[in-house]
Amino acid sequence: MVVVTGATGHLGTVLVQTLVNSGEAVRYVARAGSRAQGLEGIRAERVEADLFDVEALARAFSGASVVYHSAGRISIVPGDDLELHRVNVEGTRSVIEAARRAGVGRLVNVSSIEAFPIEYGPYPITESHGWDPDRTMMAYGRTKALGMQAALEAGRDGLDVVVCCPTAFLGPPDYRSSPVGLFVRDYLRRRLPAYVSGGFDFADVRDIAAGLILAARRGAPGSVYLLPGSYVTIPDILHTLEEMTGVPKPRVCLPSAAALPLMPLVEAYYRLSGRPPRFTRYSLKILTLGATVDGSRARRELGYTTRPLQATLGDLVNWYRENDVPRE
Repeated sequence: MVVVTGATGHLGTVLVQTLVNSGEAVRYVARAGSRAQGLEGIRAERVEADLFDVEALARAFSGASVVYHSAGRISIVPGDDLELHRVNVEGTRSVIEAARRAGVGRLVNVSSIEAFPIEYGPYPITESHGWDPDRTMMAYGRTKALGMQAALEAGRDGLDVVVCCPTAFLGPPDYRSSPVGLFVRDYLRRRLPAYVSGGFDFADVRDIAAGLILAARRGAPGSVYLLPGSYVTIPDILHTLEEMTGVPKPRVCLPSAAALPLMPLVEAYYRLSGRPPRFTRYSLKILTLGATVDGSRARRELGYTTRPLQATLGDLVNWYRENDVPRE
């Protein structure tokens, strides 16, 4: 039996679905009263427990051969530092302690590419570059690096731990509108008046979920694995969406460097409106770096594979049209 934390999130939902479809007995942990849209009716046991309640987590982990810790907070907005630390660092420490108490066979900790010093290069980024809480670009990356540090320290102290670091991911199903998914959804709804230049490494969430399962089965104890997709520019994504859907892409392209001074005003708008931000000063800075990621270790040691981003975009567009965005 395996256990998944963060199962109501984008990656967690896909991970639980993938595990169930592969024949695993799955238990997932959710907060009391939280809705798991993608898991309703699925053949998996739901256990309600708070991320900071070690005793409740230990009961949820009882009998687990593997715990996948995918619970976390993602934020690209300045000013969210305390909550990011509480969830991504203190929450990870709670999971580690609960795993120890429950005698879990292996803990797969989901970190992020942003735990690495992306800004400093050189590229492509590899596991050998090392993660560093003091050289990350934003609070989110720092807290993911600190959570990774806690997991690896637990590994040196006897817990069987593997850490996986996905890049930005997208794909169906996306019930809660992931950050990249929001961008695609806005495009389909013609709510994207302009776009920015730059690019990043984007992966399919289904490939990331499969990579986590491979890490649980084949990863070396105490190892860190990058799980990338491929580097793609924002203009190339929009070109693909335009060809795929017939929805015309915005004609105004803002160089990321030129858009950066406007970001404090944009961020203030999102805070006041209560809407999730599409871009912030942090995300724009990342897009300007041209950062590429080397996934050869995961491919070599785990058998990790990825699909073309065009296939991911096509599947996501179809999913949104069937579940959210009407055909125009």
